[in-house]
Amino acid sequence: MKLRDQIILSAGLILALSSCGGGGGGGNPGPTPTDRLTLSGVVTDGSGSPLAGVQVLLSLNPTTTDASGRFSYGNLPAGGYTVSFEDQSGNYDSRRVSLSASSVDFSFSLPATDGLRVVSADPGLNSSGVPLDGLLTFEFSEAPLASSISAADFTFTPPVGDLELNLSGTTLTILPDEQLPVSQNMLIEYSGEIRNAANVMDQPLRLRFTTDSTDSYAPRLVGSRPADGSSGHPPNVSVSFDFNEPLDSQASAIDVVISPDTSVTTRVSGSSVLVSPVGGWQPNTDYSVRITGVRDKAGNENDTFSEIDFRTGDQALNARNREADWNLTKDTIVFSSNLGGSYDIYSVRPDGSELTQLTAFAGDERHPTLNYDGSLLAYQQRDDDGFWQVMLVSTADDQLSPVQLTSSGYENTEPYFSRTPSNDIVFVSTRQSVTGIWSVSADNLLETELDQSFGSGQYQPVYHPLIDGQLLFQSGRSGNGDIWRKTVSVISGEAININLTQQLLSDEHSPAWGPDASFFVFISDFDGTDNLWIGDAAGDLQNQLTFLDSALSEPVVDPVSANNRCLVTMEKGSAGSDLVLVDLTSGEVLSNLTGV
Repeated sequence: MKLRDQIILSAGLILALSSCGGGGGGGNPGPTPTDRLTLSGVVTDGSGSPLAGVQVLLSLNPTTTDASGRFSYGNLPAGGYTVSFEDQSGNYDSRRVSLSASSVDFSFSLPATDGLRVVSADPGLNSSGVPLDGLLTFEFSEAPLASSISAADFTFTPPVGDLELNLSGTTLTILPDEQLPVSQNMLIEYSGEIRNAANVMDQPLRLRFTTDSTDSYAPRLVGSRPADGSSGHPPNVSVSFDFNEPLDSQASAIDVVISPDTSVTTRVSGSSVLVSPVGGWQPNTDYSVRITGVRDKAGNENDTFSEIDFRTGDQALNARNREADWNLTKDTIVFSSNLGGSYDIYSVRPDGSELTQLTAFAGDERHPTLNYDGSLLAYQQRDDDGFWQVMLVSTADDQLSPVQLTSSGYENTEPYFSRTPSNDIVFVSTRQSVTGIWSVSADNLLETELDQSFGSGQYQPVYHPLIDGQLLFQSGRSGNGDIWRKTVSVISGEAININLTQQLLSDEHSPAWGPDASFFVFISDFDGTDNLWIGDAAGDLQNQLTFLDSALSEPVVDPVSANNRCLVTMEKGSAGSDLVLVDLTSGEVLSNLTGV
């Protein structure tokens, strides 16, 4: 749609409104809550001639004036309404109307040049086929003060992300960060006070239109991390190109050119392209990162390049790195980190190399876990209602299109993939009166509660490394936190629970199996600080492995038995947390995979 030329009425329009409703006998009493009223009117030009085909909007209901310039809305309850209208020349106005009696006449005159008002809008009122790029233009009768117009006061239904506003004289343009959805009725309202030195606009700005039915619009770059031209970028933080719509997840189609030449991995996550340096960026170095070949899910390609020029600093960024899982097949560790602000999922090699950002979806992604061959990634993410849900994506061929596995309306957290080809996921759910352990199949989405009779909260479940019918979990059923083993019969479904740490009069949490299930590790505050312990599978013997002043949590054992080591989260207070490797014989900290 082309922008309309500015048209300002010289004579103006006159809109006469009348409202009437069924009234009782005797006098003119006010309406009762059950009264239904009619709001009707006639639109004329300044000479009094009726105008046909004028677009009218009340609430969400569009209509047009007939050959006599008339329109009508019936069956309305008493109350305040906003009426918007636009003639065939693109002249716009809107007014507040109050229906508070059974019979009330309204009339007002336009020109829109009378005071400070919006006199035209593009897209037009009630228009259809509006381009998905979302560019809007409002023309004012007088130049408003830029300081009086705030993006926060604009409400788009449905939401379209942040807004870029540009005021030039009497023309205001608005560009949303997100591409508009296909075939969507959009409503725009403004709740703030627009003014200039002489006038305050009393017009209730309200616009409705319908978007294009086809997505033929290429993705548009709306932001980046770091910002173009910035300096001091941490050497351990990936680069992110952020676009206005979800992208085709085939990262292999994207060409990346970096100067100076640097080995990187490229991922597509939602609407972002993530470029992670293998081994990190060089400190205090000027970089240029250019990408081409970015496509949206409809196949539209951005035919221009996107480029970020930045300079790194010499200080790596502290972050909270935690909730790791270790996959044997790919020899890869996945974990959650707030390195980029919100929690995203990263991967790293056991030697600390190839730190790669895997996700950049809206909000936090937590508790990542990989299936037996590393082809599937599950994690928890909040849904639109604020509940944690277990999500699933495929890691094969960089396909990252999340699928929600768990039922909405409950908290579903701490997913953990089976180590067998069953691809079952165990997780914690609040859907019953007592927080319990459930499982869901990545193949058929069938959710099952594993133990309905335990009678106390169950948390942090981890599957046995060789069989699906057994797992470790944490519970406070015995009065303090303990590590339990649950065995579920595949025939009857009956569960047998054994407390493995009942002899420790302290709080234990975060269990993890050894590679062959001959032992397990866990965290205990036995000496006043959360340290790493090891126990035999029968629960007969437990030994403290570490004696650190820094609290540990969330252990995961190296799946290769001969390596005899365990990865744990080490808390660093305000400096965040790191993933460190600990020797399972001496308790010595061997290396820090994410430390700076």
